[in-house]
Amino acid sequence: FLPAQAVVFTAGAPKSMKALPISEPVLTPEGFVSMENIQVGSLVTGLDGLAHRVLAKQEQGVRDIYLVTLSDGSTIRTTEDHLWLTQTAQHKKDGKPFAVRSLLDISATIHQRHRVPEHRAVEFAPQYQSLPLDPYVLGQLLGDGGFTGSSVILSACESDNRRRFIEHLPPSDTGSETDILVRVKRRVRSHHMPSDTLSALCGLGLWGKKSDAKFIPEMYLRSSVENRIALLRGLADTDGSVSPRGRALTYASCTERLARDFVFLVRSLGGIARMTVIGPRHYAVRVSFDGLCPVSSDKHLAKWLGGRRNHRVINSVELVGREECACITIDSPDSMFVGGEFVPTHNSFLTTELAFSVASGKPFLGRWQSGAPRRALIVQQESSMAAYQGR
Repeated sequence: FLPAQAVVFTAGAPKSMKALPISEPVLTPEGFVSMENIQVGSLVTGLDGLAHRVLAKQEQGVRDIYLVTLSDGSTIRTTEDHLWLTQTAQHKKDGKPFAVRSLLDISATIHQRHRVPEHRAVEFAPQYQSLPLDPYVLGQLLGDGGFTGSSVILSACESDNRRRFIEHLPPSDTGSETDILVRVKRRVRSHHMPSDTLSALCGLGLWGKKSDAKFIPEMYLRSSVENRIALLRGLADTDGSVSPRGRALTYASCTERLARDFVFLVRSLGGIARMTVIGPRHYAVRVSFDGLCPVSSDKHLAKWLGGRRNHRVINSVELVGREECACITIDSPDSMFVGGEFVPTHNSFLTTELAFSVASGKPFLGRWQSGAPRRALIVQQESSMAAYQGR
C-alpha cells in the first residue's frame, strides 16, 4: 500500500528499459505519430484497437537499433532487449500460450517461427465519421470508376454490383445503366450543376485522376470501423478475387499508392495484408481475416467460405544502426501497443506494474535487481506479468 503523498523511487541498470527509436511510428487514435512526439498523457492504440493513455515515458539515450521484419512484410524497429509476446510453432502445436520474450531471445531462436498476436480493428478518433460520399460507392469507383469524362462512370459486369452502387449514391443522384456501365447523373437535370458524386470526388482530389493515380483519401482511411469495412468491400467487389479455397482474398491494382492504401486499410481492420510487385503497374495484395468477411458481391460471396487468419511470424532481425530511443508505459492490462507498420509490441512492463500498483493500491509484484543476468530478468518479468494478468 502506498500513501497518497508517497514519493516512489525505482532503480535499475542504466538504459535497461525496453525501447523504440524516437523516429519509429506509434499508432494513435489520430494516426501514426513518431515516438519522439508521444508524451505522458498521450493516447496510443492497444492490442484491443482502443485508445490507452501513456502513464510514463523514459528517454533511453543512443542504442543499437534492430529492424524486425514479419512474414507479411511489415516491420518495426526496436532495441535488442525490447519485449515481445510470441508463440513458437512447437508451442502452438503443444497447446502452450503466448509468452513474453526479449528480441535477443527471439533472434537466437528465429528458426522456431515466433508468431505475434494480432490486434483488433482500430478505433480512430471520430473526426471523420461524416463522409462526403458513401464509402462503398467510393470503393467501387476506385476500382472500376472513370474520373476523367464529363460525368462519373462505373464499369461493372455484375448486375448486383451495379444495383448496390446506385442504391448508395447521394439522394440527389441516380444512375443510368447501359450494358455494363452506370452513368451517374442528377435526379433533376440541370445544365449548370454536376452530380453530387462528381462534386464529392472533386473535393476529395480524385476527379480527373486516371487509374494509375487513384488513392484512398485520408479521411476514409481513418473513418469508423463500419465505414472502413464498407470501403474495403467496395474495393474487393471490383478489383478483388477470392482464393480457390475460399479463405483469402487477392486485391489487384495498377498503382502502388492505391495498393499501399489498401494494405493500410486491411491492417487497420485487424487483417493481414502482404503486397507483392508482379510487374510494372501491377501490384497484388494477399489478404486474410479472422471473422470479418471482406466481400459483399454475389459472385464473391458464393466462393467465400469464411476467413481464417494466419498469425504473422517474425522472419528476420537485423542490426541497422544506432539512434536515440525511448520507452513508454500505458494503462493497458496486457501491456501491448501498436507501432511500426501495425505491429503489436510490448511497453515497459516493470514500470507498468508499479503504475498500476500505485493506481489500484495493490502490492507491487515486480522486482528489479541491478546487475542481474539478462535471462533471469526476463524470467522475472514473465512471472510478474503472469501474476499481473491474473489479478
